[in-house]
Amino acid sequence: MNFKDGANNPYSILGLPLGADIDLVKAIYRSMVKIYHPDIFVGDKTFASERLTELNAAFEFLSDPKQKQA
Repeated sequence: MNFKDGANNPYSILGLPLGADIDLVKAIYRSMVKIYHPDIFVGDKTFASERLTELNAAFEFLSDPKQKQA
């Protein structure tokens, strides 16, 4: 997922305010993964898998200080 073009916002994917610190990002990411993990999610497993992919991409982007500055 490309966040540099401005089409996607990693903060909105995680439901965080803009500029949230890394500790909050980690906490929200972990709680969201527990909800949307395909083995746990009660509902459409395809949706859960796609949502988990979005969450992983957003967390990876925000946990890298160089990418986050951009």
